[in-house]
Amino acid sequence: MVNLPDKYINDFDPKKNRTGLLETEDTYYFGADANVARSMLEHRIRSIGDGMFSDGDKMEGCTVTINKETGAAIAESGKIYYFGMGRDIEEAELQIPAEGKLQIGAILERRIITHLEDVSLKFNDQSFESHNKPRCPQWEEKLRWGLSTEGMISTNEIEYRFVPIYEVEDRVILDTSPPPEFSGINDLLGRYDYESNSHYVVWGCKVSLLSSAADILALSVEEGTANVKGKKIDRDTAKRLEYASDPDLETIRAEPHYFNDGGTGSLKITLNRTPIAEILDVSVLEEKTADVHRSQIIGGRDPLPDAQVARIVSVVQGETTFEVGTDYQLIGDEVDWGAQGSEPATGSTYQVTYTYKRSIDPDLQDDTSVTISGAVTGSQVDIDYRWKMPRIDLITLDKDGRLERIKGTARAYSPVTPNAPTVKLVLAELHHDWIEGPDVRNVAVRTVSMQDREYIRDQTIANRNEIARMQLILDANIANGYAKSEIFADNFDDDSRRDQGVDQGLAIVNGVLTLPISASLVEGFTANETLFNEVTFETILEQRLKTGQMRVNPYQAADPVPVRVSLNPAMDQWTSTTSRWHSAITQRLADWTRTIGRGFRAAVSTSVNVNTRTEMFTRSTVADERLRSRDVVYEVNGYGPNEPLALIEFDGISLALPDPAPKADANGRLVGSFRIPEGLTAGAKSVRFVSKTGNEGFATYVGRGSITINEMRAVTTVQRVITRRLFDPLGYIWTPPKGFYLGSVSVLVEEVGDETRPVILQIRNVQSAQPTGPALAEVEMDMRGVKKGDILEFVLPVPLWMEAFEQKAHIWLTNDDRHALAIAELGKFDPDKGWVTRQPNLNMVMISSSNNTAYVHHHSMDLWTIIKEAKPVATTRTVELGTVPAGAATDLLALAGVETPVAGTEVELIFERENGGELKSAPGQVISLSEVLDEELTVKAVLKGTQEATPILFPNIQIVLGKLVETERYVSRAFTCGNDMTVEITTLERTPGNSSFVVAVRDSDGVFQLTDLHAQEEHGEGWFKRTYRLAGVTTETTAIQITATGSALHRPAMAYCHASPLKI
Repeated sequence: MVNLPDKYINDFDPKKNRTGLLETEDTYYFGADANVARSMLEHRIRSIGDGMFSDGDKMEGCTVTINKETGAAIAESGKIYYFGMGRDIEEAELQIPAEGKLQIGAILERRIITHLEDVSLKFNDQSFESHNKPRCPQWEEKLRWGLSTEGMISTNEIEYRFVPIYEVEDRVILDTSPPPEFSGINDLLGRYDYESNSHYVVWGCKVSLLSSAADILALSVEEGTANVKGKKIDRDTAKRLEYASDPDLETIRAEPHYFNDGGTGSLKITLNRTPIAEILDVSVLEEKTADVHRSQIIGGRDPLPDAQVARIVSVVQGETTFEVGTDYQLIGDEVDWGAQGSEPATGSTYQVTYTYKRSIDPDLQDDTSVTISGAVTGSQVDIDYRWKMPRIDLITLDKDGRLERIKGTARAYSPVTPNAPTVKLVLAELHHDWIEGPDVRNVAVRTVSMQDREYIRDQTIANRNEIARMQLILDANIANGYAKSEIFADNFDDDSRRDQGVDQGLAIVNGVLTLPISASLVEGFTANETLFNEVTFETILEQRLKTGQMRVNPYQAADPVPVRVSLNPAMDQWTSTTSRWHSAITQRLADWTRTIGRGFRAAVSTSVNVNTRTEMFTRSTVADERLRSRDVVYEVNGYGPNEPLALIEFDGISLALPDPAPKADANGRLVGSFRIPEGLTAGAKSVRFVSKTGNEGFATYVGRGSITINEMRAVTTVQRVITRRLFDPLGYIWTPPKGFYLGSVSVLVEEVGDETRPVILQIRNVQSAQPTGPALAEVEMDMRGVKKGDILEFVLPVPLWMEAFEQKAHIWLTNDDRHALAIAELGKFDPDKGWVTRQPNLNMVMISSSNNTAYVHHHSMDLWTIIKEAKPVATTRTVELGTVPAGAATDLLALAGVETPVAGTEVELIFERENGGELKSAPGQVISLSEVLDEELTVKAVLKGTQEATPILFPNIQIVLGKLVETERYVSRAFTCGNDMTVEITTLERTPGNSSFVVAVRDSDGVFQLTDLHAQEEHGEGWFKRTYRLAGVTTETTAIQITATGSALHRPAMAYCHASPLKI
């Protein structure tokens, strides 16, 4: 900090709202007046500039280019807004290290120049007595390019200030966004862009595979432009990414095969799970003849030279062959002569031929098979090995331009695409089968150019015309009775082609006709608490200067603080639908996809592809979603003793109260329950409680198939929902320097008013430099016993994730007019630390408001505050949630709210069976079982985090138990037939194991007659195109019936069917 000159006085105070000096003929003009006049002008100019620009904004030029090979960087000249004005900066050359992250920015050097350093600062006019006297010292401020790694230590003579402009990683500029003209407007436009379009790629940014050799996966991300969280990311060059080829391995023990070598002595065995990572053991049966010496004990035992003997083939001595069972038997690895039959003479030698089990090394090995020799023909071979499980990884881009790989969870069948944090744009999916390099699928949402839109429009018109032409041809064919009378087709996109008046139960899921699944819900088996890994608090930002105080509510503007309300449960992720069909429920519990052909194994898997939820919510089930009618327990705190409840209002509907009306206890606590009305649409609903004296309290209940993290956090942590904005808050806006979990915020009390009136902290988002939206988190502090000088630490009940460089507001509210907090003000004196000669903390701006809507910024003040990070102590935590009775279940679905803010954080749910086996899934993923479970399951949650972040598991976990209906039917709408017609039905179906489809045609008596299989054609992956026929059908109209039969292990599926009556 630069020492100011002696006798320097500047008592400018922006809070006094004085904007200019009035010089009169009867007053003196002091140096302090000149300082104040200058400060008034600077304050006026800077208030305008700060509303248009942020420190570090590029106003002109200032482009930086880096030579990736040498690290030489050229920062061009230009103009940068910093510290209240646009400042010129000269071109500079910088040297960037080959590896690591740093920032390129501007360094402001500030020093005071006096006449001692610059002789021109002496008055030079000999006609005046002041000739050669010192003039006023002057501030010298120079701006130059620099790196964040430079050691800049301010002294009493010079002060350094650094503002970052470019983020650099491994000599690559991560963000080359053009200079903003109005940062507040840009932030607002960015928010609107994100809310309307989410993340998307403008051009380029395609991911391609370079190589996958030498255990290193090399990728290239093309140059391009993307919008992430409303911020435009420009990449001028492609980026090479290298990751270790790190498949997840599963160990298979004693996989059985049979040595059917056909007498050749050698056999190639293809293993069940491939590709093979490592062969651990190959155990075979070999045949051997050995000389055995008879012991001296008659009827005794003689040991064989090998262990793990399977059976004795023969026992021979000379011309004598001994019989098993009559003369001897095999006990363990010994020949037992205790059968009292014939036996060799004691001390003599005889020959035993036997088979025994031993481990061998394979002769050859490739990715899918091993070749062995020497085993007994027809004998069992047991193989232990590890194999590489398929997995899907993501390549993502964040708003700072950083590229990151997010590893998925490996699964034996149909691996699941991992969920990316909501602040990241997914550029590509890497589908690993580990046989070759990964299948790179660019999945980023991309903008559509006007040229492409025009092309799509032209194609739409052309397609419409072609469809109309084909319809005319089809109409002509239908009109020709010699060919066919009508064509019926159903590709199972929805239930519209069914006969709406016939009871039928087969479900349509993702374009597949399959057996339905009924569902039952298990809830209330877990404690009503939010789970996360153990954390400790570490200070991440503090401002401990104190020169005065400011009251939280100086304008005395406040409505009564609402009473605290909590609901249990406060959310429901399982909704009901008005559809008569089973498709909606089955769709949520089944994991059929319509993909036919190459891909990961298409068998019934242990999880559901999370991408199917997109289709699920675009189908008709969305419009028909309804809240389930259920009982909800409420707890209200803050009423007067014995104060009666007058009203409960749910989504604007007044609920009936018991008679007499419930009353609060002596402590003002009221506990009761209400039932959600039938037929309400799904969504977030306001719940209002009003006492007879008018005390109000509000809560939010959310019932929807998809609930956001912010909604989950709000309904579980916010107990005073402030619906009216008439409050007088005090707080500050700040920018988190990194992504972290906020654990607590502390302030210093300077005055206490009415102890019965609490102080509430709210964390809010910031838009256009103003706090906005509902509270992200809320903490209430009881002021009873609090005195001046106490530190109030507001500990968040659930840590709140703070995204790096995303402004947040900390707001304190109260309905007391005397509660006051400590502040520090520029130019004032701190009794412990001296004069405050600069803004106490540059990373925060103090704000206040008289109506909780329009906020005033106090740039020369800061609240006394300590912000602490909730840093994980452990990275893993296992919690037993409770037990669930799985009565005849074939499918399991766990509905749970999970927050995973960064890659590496996840929650795994484990269903532990009575035999010790485990079924694992992520929240929202389906476990489709291969057998019927009828036992009690123990549910556990494994919270996996990192050193910086923990996953959060919200309460109200729900388990959906699905039960597959083993036989059901589908009946089509009627279509025209005729006299003596042959009805032909063509289907594309898959019938694993003992599952089946039976196709029938309705005759003139309304009876369905079975058809015969006429032809079939294999389409791969177990799918067959089958043609069924029934001849001699005479009826005006007919319909087809499809009856499916299956089991949990073998689930049939049909992709389409079409039928036509033919004149054959």
